[in-house]
Amino acid sequence: MTQTNEPSVSGAGDESPVAGGDGLGIVEQRVAVGDCEISVARTSGDAPPLVMLHGVTRCWQSFLPLIPALASRWRVHALDFRGHGASDRVPGGYRVVDYVPDVVSYLRESLDQPVVLYGHSLGAMVAAAVAAACRDRVRGLIMEDPPFDAMGSRIGQSRPHGFFASLYPLAGSEATLREVAASLAEINLCDPGSDVSVRLGDVRSSTSLRLSAWGLSRLDPTVLDPIVQGRWLDGLVWRSMLERVDCPTLLFQADPDAGGMLADDNRSDAEELIGDLSLVPFPESDHLLHWGRTQDIVNHTLAFLETVPRVPTSSPCSLQQGTSR
Repeated sequence: MTQTNEPSVSGAGDESPVAGGDGLGIVEQRVAVGDCEISVARTSGDAPPLVMLHGVTRCWQSFLPLIPALASRWRVHALDFRGHGASDRVPGGYRVVDYVPDVVSYLRESLDQPVVLYGHSLGAMVAAAVAAACRDRVRGLIMEDPPFDAMGSRIGQSRPHGFFASLYPLAGSEATLREVAASLAEINLCDPGSDVSVRLGDVRSSTSLRLSAWGLSRLDPTVLDPIVQGRWLDGLVWRSMLERVDCPTLLFQADPDAGGMLADDNRSDAEELIGDLSLVPFPESDHLLHWGRTQDIVNHTLAFLETVPRVPTSSPCSLQQGTSR
């Protein structure tokens, strides 16, 4: 695997305070995880750890609407995935299963107690894979609209294929954030063969689009390759993976007719396969629930977190559970 590194404001192990994060004590640090370094933003204190994993093309700042409320009871660790934000670029290493060992390494090497994982989209699938593989290190799982088949076997017949293909000219672009955000707003989400489409600017706020544009400006464009080529879920046996999740799980589902990516049949699969699962659907809400339905997400998440056991229940970590490398 070829690796290229981008310069960072802080070297591995050095902490940099985050502008505007003083009240929460947020610092950003580069951490070595296997064959690369990733950037991690952490709140202060000694509360139990809550690890947050963002969606593809985004970065840890996507969770800023949630962090203040969650940090009142938990120490938040928000990661930038490889190829995203301030983390290293690892060309050729951007299938969903390629992100999993980075998170496992962080849990094993940087944290001294089991965690709760919160993941959005890509982050939700990675979080589930980690929960299945490292059951002794994960005591709770929160998945926000994981795509599963919509980004795998069905991608050629679904909205995401055209959407992500349209991001190629915007990823790593030197255009202004305003220009990229305007281009994002005009993207139409539609199913192939259907006359029904949803304009992204009609379901996302201008500030959400601007943050998305900022994330794209810091993205390795090759992150998109396995998605558009239909290889993103290669090696991820996700139904088998969900069977191995034995911790309390909260699943948020956006509306598939409003831009949500978790199909109803995949939601039913999750309900059947995960023994302790609470489902919260969001009718008429799009994929980015933590921006569009922030207070509802906070309320459900805080209530769920209060019920999560403080000790792990199961067996040690194995990357062979639910993934094929």
